[in-house]
Amino acid sequence: MRGERGENKAAAITARHRLRGSDAIYVAVVQRFGAVLVTLEAEQRFSAAAIVPVRIPEDAYTNAQSFVQY
Repeated sequence: MRGERGENKAAAITARHRLRGSDAIYVAVVQRFGAVLVTLEAEQRFSAAAIVPVRIPEDAYTNAQSFVQY
């Protein structure tokens, strides 16, 4: 997410969803790569959940364990 496109995407997310600048960058990266945002920050989870999938670390760990084959 380098260059003007990424910066514009983060700025648009910041304005539209009232996220802090750094949180908007995380959300833009998660969107770009089709990933899940894993965070303990309640405000970040609440705001980002309208845009990308969000999990707390415990849920993400439990979900990841279901994919592990021993």
